[in-house]
Amino acid sequence: MSFAFKGHGPLDYKLVTYEGSQMRFRGPQIDLTKPFLLCLGGSETFGKFVPQPYPDRLSAMLGRPVANMAAMNAGLELALGDGAIADAMSRAEAIVLQITGAHHLTNRFYQVHPRRNDRFLQPSDILRVIYREVDFTDFHFSRHMLEHLLTCSEDRFQIVVDELKMAWMARMRTLLTAPFVQFTCYGSGTALLRKRAIAVSWGQTRFSSPKECWKKLLRKRPH
Repeated sequence: MSFAFKGHGPLDYKLVTYEGSQMRFRGPQIDLTKPFLLCLGGSETFGKFVPQPYPDRLSAMLGRPVANMAAMNAGLELALGDGAIADAMSRAEAIVLQITGAHHLTNRFYQVHPRRNDRFLQPSDILRVIYREVDFTDFHFSRHMLEHLLTCSEDRFQIVVDELKMAWMARMRTLLTAPFVQFTCYGSGTALLRKRAIAVSWGQTRFSSPKECWKKLLRKRPH
């Protein structure tokens, strides 16, 4: 059986690598020795099934190179532990950080894969004691494991939730207080720039558009 038209092929993400990392990030490859912006985050920033993810649109809008160092299902674990990301963060003019979930994060109760943060590796002895009836070898993904723990006991699950909150807050503080140039965090529609402590919302009359906001922030870049 043959086809006259094969239809669309798979989307080419043009995966690239950077020195200091085993990760393959979405292209195009950016020269990190020249001025650039950096986008970090998970699936939404990586742009799975999206021909032109927002980092590419941002680059076209501003006329500046933008490195997309997000990864599918990534959390803070990748952002804090990857050598290439650390190097890029120290060089970037500005960093856009997607706010990712707390479940993709190693904590006192369980460990996730350092690069594929959605992968559950193993529970701690404390979690085994809290959930004695659970066979943790059944789980390969943290979300699946957490959903099962919730069905076992809502009261005991609250202990896990509290730990995830504390772990996420501690890692986020570590990331935001590092000596990087400046951050723009998104997830709630508001951006926060560290060092100058300026909150920016696209809906405020101070800026007529995200493009105008970015250009003003980059002009004020601290040296």
